[in-house]
Amino acid sequence: MTLVLSLLNDEQCIQISDRRLTYRHGTLTDEENKAIALVTSDARLSVSFSGLATAGRFSTREWILDSLFDLSPPDYKAELIIKRLALKATELFEKNNHIRRLDPATKRLSISFCGYHYGIDPPLAVTAAISNFSFRPDGQILPIASREFITSFTEERRPAQKVPALIQRIGQWTAMERAEELRLLSMLERHASRNAIIREVYNIFMRIAGADLSNGTIGKQLNVVIIPRNPSEMITSDYYSSINKQETYMPDLIVVTSDKNKSVISGLSVKPEDPKSRPISVPRTKPNSRCPCNSGLKYKKCHGRNR
Repeated sequence: MTLVLSLLNDEQCIQISDRRLTYRHGTLTDEENKAIALVTSDARLSVSFSGLATAGRFSTREWILDSLFDLSPPDYKAELIIKRLALKATELFEKNNHIRRLDPATKRLSISFCGYHYGIDPPLAVTAAISNFSFRPDGQILPIASREFITSFTEERRPAQKVPALIQRIGQWTAMERAEELRLLSMLERHASRNAIIREVYNIFMRIAGADLSNGTIGKQLNVVIIPRNPSEMITSDYYSSINKQETYMPDLIVVTSDKNKSVISGLSVKPEDPKSRPISVPRTKPNSRCPCNSGLKYKKCHGRNR
């Protein structure tokens, strides 16, 4: 089913998602992107999904990209786009023959959004989700998909007496321990560094990926999307691999701010021209250990230099 963790405070939004795609307890691939950065006229959001990924020729990722692009007019407002997406998802699951043939448990799908709303000063930390089985008003998580996708919106409280700290989870998050959640909230509240937060989340993913409760549905190849609250700062991303790889992957990007400014960029990756060169992506290791790329340098002075 995958795992997506979104963490926000008054400085940044960090969303981490694994890339594993499974089918009937088997792994189809460990390199399926589920990370999207969305820029609208009034918000910047990271987007990801958990649950149904493919059905026949249908691809959830491609459908999300196409739909967010098509549903952005006439207002290009994030909240309204998300509400339209929920309606379109309900219609899709009723009419698509590939999806209709699936059993109700397999049709479960959640799409998460996190980032900042810029129609308010200072920008407001927000999360949203559409789902046909969770994020329900009664708090239930349904064992099978319902017929309707519902929307859920959360925003930081104002005025607030402490630093806003929000965590949104979709997928196999029940394997996450309460102590891990509290530790992340504490890091957000005390403005721990970006690298420190990502290291902590990385360790959580590695533990859960190997836990029996995840049933092999969570991979160890991860995408990270980072959205600063300050709109003048760029959205950035990272990729973490559990093995040496001659490739690194980037999230998809959708910009829909007006009729004249609409674009989609997807499927980007970077490879060296020389296949014999050292790997671009390597597993995380201890700072003073030898870097897995075999450069002879310590990890902290090589691939771990900015981590």
